[in-house]
Amino acid sequence: MNKQSVIVIMFFLTNISWGQDHLYSLDNSLIQKSDTLYIFSETLSKLDLKTKRILHSDVEIKFPINFELRDHIPFYLNDKIIFLSKISGLLYEYRNDSILRIDKSFDDKSRIQSLNLVYNDNLYRFGGYGYFESTNLLITYDHLESNQWDIVKYKGFEKVIPFSDVGFHFMVENKLHVVGFNSSTDKFQNESKFYNNGFIYDFDNKIILDVFKVNPKIKKPESYIDLNNEYVLLFYPGSNKILIVKKDDYSVSEYTMSLRQSHLTNKNHTKFGVNENEIFYVSNDVDGEIYIRSMDFKSIINNSFPLKISIFSDNTLIYLISMVIGFFLFIIFVFILIRNKNKNKLHINGSGLFINKTQIFEDERSIEIIRNLINNPYLTNLELNNYFSSNGLNLNHINREKNKFIDNLNIKLSSYFSQDFITKEKDEYDKRMIIFKINKDLFRKQS
Repeated sequence: MNKQSVIVIMFFLTNISWGQDHLYSLDNSLIQKSDTLYIFSETLSKLDLKTKRILHSDVEIKFPINFELRDHIPFYLNDKIIFLSKISGLLYEYRNDSILRIDKSFDDKSRIQSLNLVYNDNLYRFGGYGYFESTNLLITYDHLESNQWDIVKYKGFEKVIPFSDVGFHFMVENKLHVVGFNSSTDKFQNESKFYNNGFIYDFDNKIILDVFKVNPKIKKPESYIDLNNEYVLLFYPGSNKILIVKKDDYSVSEYTMSLRQSHLTNKNHTKFGVNENEIFYVSNDVDGEIYIRSMDFKSIINNSFPLKISIFSDNTLIYLISMVIGFFLFIIFVFILIRNKNKNKLHINGSGLFINKTQIFEDERSIEIIRNLINNPYLTNLELNNYFSSNGLNLNHINREKNKFIDNLNIKLSSYFSQDFITKEKDEYDKRMIIFKINKDLFRKQS
């Protein structure tokens, strides 16, 4: 391997570019430790993410025999930079300009394209492919005692299809979201098919909380980054697009990359650097030179537009069924409201007065008086007395008959209502005149 040399250091406003001669891609050789991005090759370079200054060391790193950076994934774990083999459990630590093996694992070569992540200062591997089959095993590295990998037993194991090569993943608190994956569970043992399936795993309670179908509009990105706050960024430089997943409601928005941003070459396992609002990534130019550049992710989020979709599958049939069910539920709800509103309300049918289906009385004169009271703001004492007048009766007797009628009517309805049916009061403008009103709120609205 030829000795690496720094070619270009370029500062453009908030962007920095760093170039190198290399015999292989920078993929998988970047790892962030605090505010420094470590760039591993034959030697080590350090990019200060705050000042955007690069420091290059001429000291050659001592590698183990047959160790290739491209075959390992870097992690920052327990204040150490470690390198995990892509295909097995072999684990190495960068220490004093040397890469040293630290695990005591068997080189089983059965973890190809597994999902590898750090949670609560522990390194995990989920799934993976090897010996013509995928797995849904979850294992964790015991860095405190055995320096080997232990199986994590979790509930819902049978719900997860054996998988490898995850579309993308992100964390929401203690919950791992896996979105899309490959599986070799088809009829031929060496077949692999990408499934738009996903699942949610609870690390603390060791249980699969949910399995789901992924929205077919969400394609597998070339690379992605979980910003560990509110968003996940999915990069599609081939189509100049970035999709932004909002974690709290799983909604998706889209941003169109600039020409410079679309030169991003990060792949699935390539690490990004993050400092404040900036993401540092691997890029190249038309001459094939490799750079480290940055983009402002806050600006990307603020200038994206919503797609009105989520990461979950849009099932049109279920949506239509839900709409129909919702419509009928709404009709039933309105019907119940109307029925309850008219419950225990009075209504006139022919010459009878009813409450619901119960007849209170049947009396043509009483119904006529009630109708007249309903259709008018009030009736005067004289107007009501006319219903009880008869030849030979004096005015005092007529007035007593009218008052007796009203009292009897109020008493008869008092078992149904807590308020008087017919009331009398002094006229607002002429206090000498008595008027009578009926409580119209006790009646159904007439159609």
